[in-house]
Order: sequence, then C-alpha cells, then structure tokens
Amino acid sequence: MALIGILISLIHQSSLGATYGILKSRPVWFKPSMPILFVLSAVAVGPAVTMGLAIVVCWATGRRTVPVKALRTIARFSGFTLMAYAYFKFWDLAVISYYGRTPGTEKAFSLLYQTSPYGFGFWVGEVAVGIVLPVAIFLIPRFNRNLPNLVLGAFAAGIGILVHRWNVTVSGLTVPPDFSPGVLYQPEVAAYWPSLAEWGVALGILGYAMLALTLAIRYLPLFPPHETTRMIS
Repeated sequence: MALIGILISLIHQSSLGATYGILKSRPVWFKPSMPILFVLSAVAVGPAVTMGLAIVVCWATGRRTVPVKALRTIARFSGFTLMAYAYFKFWDLAVISYYGRTPGTEKAFSLLYQTSPYGFGFWVGEVAVGIVLPVAIFLIPRFNRNLPNLVLGAFAAGIGILVHRWNVTVSGLTVPPDFSPGVLYQPEVAAYWPSLAEWGVALGILGYAMLALTLAIRYLPLFPPHETTRMIS
C-alpha cells in the first residue's frame, strides 16, 4: 500500500508540474524543470505536514503514536530536502530570468510584478515563510527539540507550498499567450476573489479529508494498547 501511494503521489505531482511546463504559450512557465520542482517540493513538505499532524493528533488524544526521536528525524529530512528544493528553485529562476533567452520572459515577469502579488507571494510566501523559516526550525537543535516549533515549521512549509501552487496556477495565467492572434491583444487584469461555489468546493474537500482523518484515528490501530503517554513539549 505504501508503494502504491508513493507511485500515485509521484505521478500526480510530476504530471501536475508537467501540465504547466508544456504551456508554451505562457513564457513564464514553459520550462522542463517544472515537474521536478513540483515533485521535490512535495517530497520536502509532505513528511513535514505528516509530522505536524501526528503531533497535533497526540495532543488531541493524549496518546503518543510516534517517538519524539522519529519526529525530529523527519523534521531534519524535510529541512535538508527543502534546502535542495531552494537550490534548484533559485538556479531555475536564474536560468530563466537572467541567463535564458526565452522570448517574452522578461516582459512576462514585468507584467506579473505589475498586475499581481507575485513578487510578495514569491519572496515572502514561498521563500521566507515556506523555506527559510521551516529550514531554521527543522535543522537548528535548539528549535527542533520543541514540538510546538515543529508544528509551526510544518504549518509554514505547508503555507509555502500552497503559495507556490497559487503563483503557478493563478498569477502565472495573468501573462497573456504569445501566439497569434492573441499577441496583439492585452487583456485587462481584474481582481479575483473565489465565489461562494468555489469556497464550498474547497471546504467540502477539506471536510472530507478531516472526516477520513477522524475515522482513521478512531478505527485504525495507531496507538499502543492500554498506553497513554504525555507528549514532551
């Protein structure tokens, strides 16, 4: 089951990145590195979110599921993987923005910064909150010994990955296609806010996930029998 889950996750993340990687008409996202960045970010953030969720479950139930030493090991793994992800991310940005000669890229990034919160989302949401803060918490011993700090790092890493997906799927689409006949047409950029139906879909997905988690905690043998331990804070 674990092997099947890993394969499905890898296929999902790589194909999701490839979906935007092949959008040649969008000069910002046309790059073969997009699937790699999607997979690497998922590998880095997925264990961190699972670790944070395990700690929250232990707090809520008063019973320990995973030893603290294992949680710190997962945190260090996520920290080093986030560093690798940041390395590839900045090299990719440098190649596309400064060393590359992709037509329309410079104009596309200029349009992004002028008409969308892409700059703030990238440097604050993705880099500061999603990479720098979790790496510091996960890899510095004085921070990763404290379980609330690990939950904070996992939450920050999750926020960073959400902002990255948002920047790719929404902000990047403000750049108009560069093929004819749309090359001479500059569409007006308007503010966007999710509709009630979109909020309902998002909350419904979150509700189903929480229902599945609740049923798993209730019926799966996650806890040692007849053992109630207090988590170390």
